[in-house]
Amino acid sequence: MEAGEKIRVLPVDSVAHLEGEIELPEVVILGSLTMYEVLYDATGILDGARRIDDRRVLDGCRAQLAELYDKGEDLLSYFDREIATLPPPIVTT
Repeated sequence: MEAGEKIRVLPVDSVAHLEGEIELPEVVILGSLTMYEVLYDATGILDGARRIDDRRVLDGCRAQLAELYDKGEDLLSYFDREIATLPPPIVTT
C-alpha cells in the first residue's frame, strides 16, 4: 500500500476449494502475455521460475485471480483489525 501496491487478504476457506492434492502455486503475472510459476525446492528455498506463455492458461489464471482479488480485504484494514491488536512476540532463548 505505502509503496503503491494494492495488496488484499483472503481467508483460507475462500481458496481451499481450489487446492486438491497440491498447494496453489505462487505466480507472477507480467502484463497480459507472460506468467511465471515461482518454484521452490523441498526445503522451501527459491529454485527459479517456470515461464508460462500459453494464452489459455494465462487468461484463465488472470480471470480467477481477478475474482479472488475482488473478494479480498485491503491489507491495511486486515492488519489493523487482526494483527495490530496482538501482543508483541515473546523471545525465548
